[in-house]
Amino acid sequence: MQHPVPQPVDSIYAMLNMDMVGRLRGARLLALGAATAKEFPALLDSLNTPARFDLRASGDGWGPSDHAAFFAARRPVLHFFTDLHEDYHRSTDDSDKINAAGLAQVAQFVADVAWTLANRPGPLTFVDAPRPQATAGAVRATGPTSAPSRT
Repeated sequence: MQHPVPQPVDSIYAMLNMDMVGRLRGARLLALGAATAKEFPALLDSLNTPARFDLRASGDGWGPSDHAAFFAARRPVLHFFTDLHEDYHRSTDDSDKINAAGLAQVAQFVADVAWTLANRPGPLTFVDAPRPQATAGAVRATGPTSAPSRT
């Protein structure tokens, strides 16, 4: 995608993506893309004190979700994800399996990240990474692999 939003890319500070965050289990939250800005690891750690989550912050901004187009446009990204589960991309992924309290916790955490970013005095330090090479039949294990359901 060449133009991810109908506004100048230079006006985008960072992209926060919540994709597949309705199945929080064991308080485990992935923050993929944490390596796309030098400031992200410390910021995430500071907001997770006292520990709300078993927070796994790592990775570049490439991946099969909405944030990748922003990373390709050289914007820092964070992709919040509660990890794969047995119903992932299956017809059995029903709304009654949503962890509503966990989803609210994730949403509050991401809101705290957004608030902190909005009140920073300066820009983030973007960290680029090469686009991964696609190999036939390979599945990237760091996030969603196709059009996600919304649980």
